[in-house]
Amino acid sequence: MEELIGFTIHRDPHIDSQLAEQMKIIRNEIINTYKEVYTIILAGGFGRGEGSIKILKSGKVVPMKDYDIYVITDNEIGENEYIGMIKRIHKKIGIKSSWYFSVGPGEFSVGVQTIPLRKLDRLPPDIATIDLKMASKILYGEDLRGRIPLGNDDIILSTGAIVLFNKIIGLLEQMNPGLMHKNLGKAKKTSIVYECGKTFIEICTALTILAKQYVPSYFRRAENFDQLCAEKFPDLLEKIPDLPNKVAFFTKLKLMSSFDEYKGDPIELWFTTRRYFNEVLQYYMEKFLNINSSANDWVDFCDKLYQELGFKFFKEYIHYNLRDIPLYHRQLLPLLSTVGQIYDNFLFVNRMRLIKKKMYLVPIFSWRSPLVKTFCASTIELNAINEDGNIESKLLQKAISFIKKTYPIITNFSSQIERWDAVRKACVESQKLYFTRKEKIAI
Repeated sequence: MEELIGFTIHRDPHIDSQLAEQMKIIRNEIINTYKEVYTIILAGGFGRGEGSIKILKSGKVVPMKDYDIYVITDNEIGENEYIGMIKRIHKKIGIKSSWYFSVGPGEFSVGVQTIPLRKLDRLPPDIATIDLKMASKILYGEDLRGRIPLGNDDIILSTGAIVLFNKIIGLLEQMNPGLMHKNLGKAKKTSIVYECGKTFIEICTALTILAKQYVPSYFRRAENFDQLCAEKFPDLLEKIPDLPNKVAFFTKLKLMSSFDEYKGDPIELWFTTRRYFNEVLQYYMEKFLNINSSANDWVDFCDKLYQELGFKFFKEYIHYNLRDIPLYHRQLLPLLSTVGQIYDNFLFVNRMRLIKKKMYLVPIFSWRSPLVKTFCASTIELNAINEDGNIESKLLQKAISFIKKTYPIITNFSSQIERWDAVRKACVESQKLYFTRKEKIAI
């Protein structure tokens, strides 16, 4: 097992020792629950030594975002056993959150996913797999990362699209219309600045994927980003010329865990971040899906996403899995992509039944993936609120039509602000629910 140090860029023994104790709690609970474990791996920001932390008044060190844990094991456990394990971990570490995701901005959780040993060479070609292989820490057992055959060049563009769409959810999670007209507390300010900063950082991530120049380090991506934009994306850079400066600035804040030192207005930053993000999102999708869209026509843009995105997502993953099969078999890709999305809806409905205790069958009658429907709703919802707090009724109604295809929502409120907020919450909950797995990676 590797020495448990270097979780953040600070390289501070006080910080590392506290985080190492938390890792030991996680490791022991996993071993006691799964019994037969080959390897436990810490991935994500803390795995690559770039995690963000906050130090409480008590001196306790806590992460600003989740721990990403992977367990290599052939042993399966039941739903109740898994939930019990996560609850015990959270209690011993001192996390106030539900068992499957954090309860709110600024909270964090422990995510544990399992991978059967025989499937290490069949992991999806995305950045999570690359980071797991190249930028992670062994918490327990044999180092089996060398069995993962993928390299940077294998990353598919779908994973960059998901990176961007996840930041839409992050931005929506932060924006409560009521915040626009009152003084914010320090914790909420930090939370908004953190999410806006992470959005700029992940803009950099997505564009390095698009350029086929991804590296599993925030610092290294930001270090070369200005040159990358100049060489690969001059047309985008012409629209937002200071994007590299924004990425460099917020990458530094993230690595130093100093988001609370940002002195600007966080609400103003949120709208500025949205403007930059919108430019990059449209640019990426036009390249990825080969579509054209009018600037700021979000209804047209999301209608095109709805038509193309699900097929592209599933075709890229299926194509990778069928790469060793003779070419003529790939003619089945459109059919397999459709079947995959239909199955995705059934999984989502069942997950909602188990976790949210709701039986909502509407998703299975609209066969595009719940991920696509949620992201289309979220993209329009993100742009339905103006800087003066007013709501664009046309965009809000379109967002409602998308989210109702996948998640139950009540919208009979008297004010547009209340309706917008209800849709915002539904988009966030739907996305979190989609990425909540029972207790292992779906392969």
